[in-house]
Amino acid sequence: MDPFKPWEQLRRVLVREDWTRMLRLLLAMVVVMVLQVTGVASILPFMQLVAQPGVVEQSHWMKWIYDTAGFESERQMLLWTGAAVFCLFTLSVLLTALLNWQMQRSLAQTAHCLSIRQLQTFMELPYEYFVANSSSELLRRTVADINTLLIDVLLAGSQIIAQTLLAVGLLALMFFMHAGVALAAITVFAGAYSAIHLLRHAYAVRLGKMRIDADQQRYATFVDAITGMKSIRVANASAYFASRFDKASEAYSRIYPRLHLVMALPRHLMEILAFGGILLAVLILVGAGGDFSEVVPLLSFFALATYRLMPALHTIFDGAGRFSSSLPVIDAIARDLVPRPADAVTGQASAAPRSTASAVDARPSDAALSFEREICLNRVSFRYRGAEAPTLRDVELRVEKGARVALVGTTGAGKTTLVDLAVGLLLPTSGALTVDDTPIDAVRLAQWRKHIAYVPQDVFLFDASIAANIAFGSADIDFARMRTAARIAQIDDFIVNELDGGYDFLVGERGVRLSGGQRQRIGIARALYRDPDVLLLDEATNGLDNVTEAAVMAALQRQVPDLTVIAIAHRLSTIRSFDRIYLIDGGRVSDRGSFEDLYRRNDRFQRMVDASSDAGTGPATK
Repeated sequence: MDPFKPWEQLRRVLVREDWTRMLRLLLAMVVVMVLQVTGVASILPFMQLVAQPGVVEQSHWMKWIYDTAGFESERQMLLWTGAAVFCLFTLSVLLTALLNWQMQRSLAQTAHCLSIRQLQTFMELPYEYFVANSSSELLRRTVADINTLLIDVLLAGSQIIAQTLLAVGLLALMFFMHAGVALAAITVFAGAYSAIHLLRHAYAVRLGKMRIDADQQRYATFVDAITGMKSIRVANASAYFASRFDKASEAYSRIYPRLHLVMALPRHLMEILAFGGILLAVLILVGAGGDFSEVVPLLSFFALATYRLMPALHTIFDGAGRFSSSLPVIDAIARDLVPRPADAVTGQASAAPRSTASAVDARPSDAALSFEREICLNRVSFRYRGAEAPTLRDVELRVEKGARVALVGTTGAGKTTLVDLAVGLLLPTSGALTVDDTPIDAVRLAQWRKHIAYVPQDVFLFDASIAANIAFGSADIDFARMRTAARIAQIDDFIVNELDGGYDFLVGERGVRLSGGQRQRIGIARALYRDPDVLLLDEATNGLDNVTEAAVMAALQRQVPDLTVIAIAHRLSTIRSFDRIYLIDGGRVSDRGSFEDLYRRNDRFQRMVDASSDAGTGPATK
């Protein structure tokens, strides 16, 4: 791995405000470092006053302090010096605590901003991206990986910088006091650190990757178990999913202590070296022939300096190890947050734009998009990433404003992909979607989506009130318009008369407190609340009984007659009165016409109608 790549990725992930906060922290670290080093240095004159009576007369600078301060005796000077040393240490401790608080606060703000940017980036990514990536992986990258970046990269990196400044200051002071002892300490500690870092770096990176993989398995299994609880219970598959989670959790539990040992081992080695260093300092100082009364103050200084140096070195070692093990996280977050070309996001060739967010930084058009005549798909083909064959081939389709058009065909024929293209979730591999002869590309999508509303088969409801779910993304709810939409969707009476709280009823996560048909009708009400020009229904009424479905379709035709409707239906009674039906077969439009025309002349459509579970779907005269 390129040793500079993580730093370059981190530079591009963090924005200017993040680096400004870092710079302020760095300046504060320098101030605190100077204060801490001064506190350590102050122990030397104090110990000289204790161990060497008459030292004031022997030292010019101590004599100057004695006279300037107006001390009456060395004992008085000793007491005031001790008090000053204590106050200096107390101040350095308080400022260090304040610095740590500010560091945590700043980095937490940075992590918050990164999480928001991560979510915003995901919201702008191509629909294909979410087809290819599991929700549990995206959740882990937005929550767990950001937390790892905060604790093991940003916080660890800041602590490394702060403690390195302190260590450099202490070593420089030690070198000034006694070059021989300081040189020995620098040689021993630097050599030991270099050896340990070289030995553990690659292993720590490998353990970090293993930890991410194991954590992803835990997230994936847990999300599957919770979201699929009903099916799991009915199938008596709880033990299977518990076993899957157990394997992932056990793998994580094996990796974590190994990673902790790799992080903690240098501290114990440094403690041995520090103890040996104190003994070595005593031997050097005594062996140099110095007077013991002169050795004691210097030895006290080195002991205190070592005492302050050890936690600094431990933090540096521990932070470096955590940083090394988290390099894969930096790479993963950089892949999400650093802008890339379209093909880097979707995995597609840049010559064939594939999706709505082909460029995360695409700018929406300010020009209004009109829909007065027709929607056209002109020789549209589409192939999913990794697929050998295209899902759609040279599709020609035209929908006039106000028309009701249906797409029918066997499972896998390409109907849903066709609707995804119409709503702009996907962009064609070739060909074009046009509205009144205006091509709909990534830049015009925002304007196009103002005209359309989409109801999928599996309606998404979030854990909020029915009113919030119908308004969906709108803070100011128009209750009159909402109830009108709910009446057309045949759900207003149920909400008002049968639900506790009416429109304030909480639907639960993904609408778990409602039936499938109720969720679909809320989805239809949500679509109509937007007052769209075009309504796209993807099996949006298959959870309704025949009577309710017929009432919904009749209300649509009666109350919004100018609404353009494009529907996918397997229950063919839904579309019998539609203006035009397109028969999709093998990714192509194989036939088109009214219900009766297709039934008379197309054997495949006739078999579909005859096989329908709805009695009386086909014409009376066969």
